[in-house]
Amino acid sequence: MSNNQQRILIVSHGHPDLNKGGAEVAAFNMYKEYRARGLDAFFLARTGQTPHGGASFSTRNNTHREIMFHTTMDDGFLYSNIKTRQLWQEFRDLLLALKPDVVHVHHYVLMGVEIIEEIRRTLPDCKLVFTIHEFLALCHRNGLMLKTNGKLCYKSTPRDCHGCFPEKQPGDFFLREKYFKSIFSNIDHFVSPSHFLKERYVDWGLEADAISVIENGQPTAQKLITQVKASDKVR
Repeated sequence: MSNNQQRILIVSHGHPDLNKGGAEVAAFNMYKEYRARGLDAFFLARTGQTPHGGASFSTRNNTHREIMFHTTMDDGFLYSNIKTRQLWQEFRDLLLALKPDVVHVHHYVLMGVEIIEEIRRTLPDCKLVFTIHEFLALCHRNGLMLKTNGKLCYKSTPRDCHGCFPEKQPGDFFLREKYFKSIFSNIDHFVSPSHFLKERYVDWGLEADAISVIENGQPTAQKLITQVKASDKVR
């Protein structure tokens, strides 16, 4: 690594070896492309597996660059992690050890949305980027933007959300929105895989100029052919 090369940390809520979701694959593809170009990149993925000795971190695929974060999310309403030792001690220590210049978060679910705030607090000078893969911050119904009566929802409001979840008061949804926006205020720039997703978040209150629309990257056709041939040889 040259002295002036930036270090990049990519954060995902899962490793594609264990979780085949689109966001996990997109995050890992980005990491692999960075490494293929010789960049100083690390990949941090959350896992629910029990670590050896109760540690918060382990490595995967015989490389120190693929790091597994052993933690869970406690609050499904605020997507919060109250395991303070893991998030505000071990995770902080990892950030200080790696000292990335750029942190690109691809998700907060299963880790806790506070991970964004902790990155900013621990690394105040880093560039913090967040890819918005879904509508979880907008919609408590697993981000579906679909009302419980089956109708599409284009803009969440505390009263409408209370209609879908009467066990929660409108004030709960008002405070939920404020909490997410306070966390998102730590982010330098957002990436959206689609214009539709961007528009929903702009309607919600994010600045349009703060969101770039970039489709999730996929391997080129030639790379896919090479990967298929390599897997055939293994078989």
